[in-house]
Amino acid sequence: MRGSSLALAVALVLTAGAARAQSLGQPGAASLFGPQHSKVLTVPNDFEVAAAAPAKAQGSAVVHCKVGADNNLSACEVTLERGAGLGAALISLAPKFRLRLPEGAGNNDAVITASWPPADVGPDWAVPPKPGDFMTTATDAAWKSGMDGYAVMNCLEGTGGTLYRWAVVYQDPAGKGYGTMLRRFAAYLRLERALPSGKPVVTGVNIDFHFTKAAPGETF
Repeated sequence: MRGSSLALAVALVLTAGAARAQSLGQPGAASLFGPQHSKVLTVPNDFEVAAAAPAKAQGSAVVHCKVGADNNLSACEVTLERGAGLGAALISLAPKFRLRLPEGAGNNDAVITASWPPADVGPDWAVPPKPGDFMTTATDAAWKSGMDGYAVMNCLEGTGGTLYRWAVVYQDPAGKGYGTMLRRFAAYLRLERALPSGKPVVTGVNIDFHFTKAAPGETF
């Protein structure tokens, strides 16, 4: 198929907090993801995230919601829970998340995530990505769509910075295989460890990939 030979470049963003901009290691235990060009208005702060979970909680949770015309979230459902009670804790925080959709958005899906315990020092790259490090061939559906893509992966980060238990939690547009392309890189990502409470513990990390068509030989 023609799609198997189309190269895509990746603008890579690592976020510990809300995905507001193309930044690395943004602080914060809570994140909100929606359609491309959405604007994150509010997320709960680290104190609110910590207070919502059981004592000594470690792990992460992911909840899928709908965004209303008032920028508030509704119809929220737990889709991933890595730690007892963390899904319910995140659901309780849903009213503190608000997202403004781009004008004319046909998709009002959103994903909220939180990680426990909140990190005093956020994750960072053990080896920073270089231009051209992340190139991949498009899936047939992505090639046929003719659109740029965006996907988010939630992982657990071990005490030594190793990522494991990867799960694609959001894609825009959906059903085009951008999550499949994202997973191709998972085993190659290496981070410095996050430091919740000043010491390494298991915690959750979100990694965003923005896929853009690239000409042969072009690097991003």
